[in-house]
Amino acid sequence: MSANDINIKFDKDNDILYTLKKTANKKDITNVEARAGFVFRFDVNTKEVVGFIIHNVSQRMPWLIREEYYIMEELDNMLQMVNDYRAVESKV
Repeated sequence: MSANDINIKFDKDNDILYTLKKTANKKDITNVEARAGFVFRFDVNTKEVVGFIIHNVSQRMPWLIREEYYIMEELDNMLQMVNDYRAVESKV
């Protein structure tokens, strides 16, 4: 997956970052709050993490809001890391 495969919306007024793979079907997405203000977006069919919702993003990850390309690359890495971890966990 490349950074261009992710839709990103930054709600500046509420300081919330929304991300979602462009291939994700919105009707098949469920949100699970991992910790306060950090939400995983799962595809209910594939059980894959397909995005994040991050509240107070400018405080939690100030480097993310500087450049759009950097945001996409960083979030792509995060998605891959979470899905790799989940794949290993399911085999244990």
